[in-house]
Amino acid sequence: MSFLRKTLTIGSTFTVALCIGFVMQNENAMAARFGEDTPEDYTVSIQTPTLWAPEVATASFELPAFETPEVPMMVPQLAAAVMPDAAVGAAPQVEISCTPSLSAQTGDFALVRLSLNASCYPSTALTIHHQGMIFTATTDAAGQLLVDVPALTEHAIFIAEFANGYGAVAISEVPELAQYDRAVLQWKGEAAVSMHAFEFGAGFGDTGHVWSNSPRSAFAADEGQGFLMKLGDNSAENAHLAEVYTFPASEPGQEGTVELSTEAVITANNCGQDVAAQSIQVNGAALPDAVDLTLRMPDCSAIGDIIVLKNMFQDLQFPIRS
Repeated sequence: MSFLRKTLTIGSTFTVALCIGFVMQNENAMAARFGEDTPEDYTVSIQTPTLWAPEVATASFELPAFETPEVPMMVPQLAAAVMPDAAVGAAPQVEISCTPSLSAQTGDFALVRLSLNASCYPSTALTIHHQGMIFTATTDAAGQLLVDVPALTEHAIFIAEFANGYGAVAISEVPELAQYDRAVLQWKGEAAVSMHAFEFGAGFGDTGHVWSNSPRSAFAADEGQGFLMKLGDNSAENAHLAEVYTFPASEPGQEGTVELSTEAVITANNCGQDVAAQSIQVNGAALPDAVDLTLRMPDCSAIGDIIVLKNMFQDLQFPIRS
């Protein structure tokens, strides 16, 4: 199946700035980068990558080992169920702890199931952090959350953080990650961006085109195909959202290219404004690389057009070439 779409490539109608840098774990630092200023003109500006580490001279490098960010794990106040004054023999006061707890269980396809118990935070938005990947989730009416997350490191650390600074940490070992390649596209709010994988020559809408409208299930990896997972609760205000594409790199007999690209749709909510996103890419058990994007969208006369960016990800080549 083929589709006729109006697309824009990098030309003279908008400004884009790409920057390769370290993945940040701090949500405030990420939010600050998502709010960076962009030049006022509409000329193309592909900036020389700014490396956020001293004495680094190349545009591609490994990230440092993960360090737990400074998320304040404060001990919350205990909520006392106060009993009314009564005669001698009245039951003593009962204290109920509201400390959130987080557990992590490794599953198939290098996925980790997170289980959050936060009874004092019913129907509450929170942020999940993992090796630079950030997404917003919401507990249910009982303060529970269950979510499957694609691991980005073999020694996987996950942080669940509420807006008031309370949170919990869980760790899981994911040795199976070495068998997969992973690519993450993440953004905040209504950026209207999406990731697209074109497996082995597939065109738009073909069977090998994997994206949010055709994500496949994780079991596709058993057939030597990729799959995409969407993370984040877009009903939460100014939510962090992410898409994660996974491909089984260890499948024997693979030959060809999986092309990875990013699309940004010009909408009434983003036309003429700055849009920010970040990509993270993991090849096997290697440490992640990250690329930041700041894009000045065309004016509102271009609503409905699509901008295709091909340089936020490295295509996957098979057989793997060193």
